[in-house]
Amino acid sequence: MKGASTLKQNSIMALSAAAATGHLRAAEALVAAFEIHGVSARHVEMLKYTNPLFRKIYSDL
Repeated sequence: MKGASTLKQNSIMALSAAAATGHLRAAEALVAAFEIHGVSARHVEMLKYTNPLFRKIYSDL
């Protein structure tokens, strides 16, 4: 429609790898900070989507 305004909703996905708690805490802090400002945000822990062998190798690094 001509003249119709569209409001774009920003959203954030914070990705982390749970090899250490620092990554998790940082991602959670980012999500909280964005949500305070009205931005939709979520945290996804990526290692949960990998196979067990990869998780083992990654966590041993």
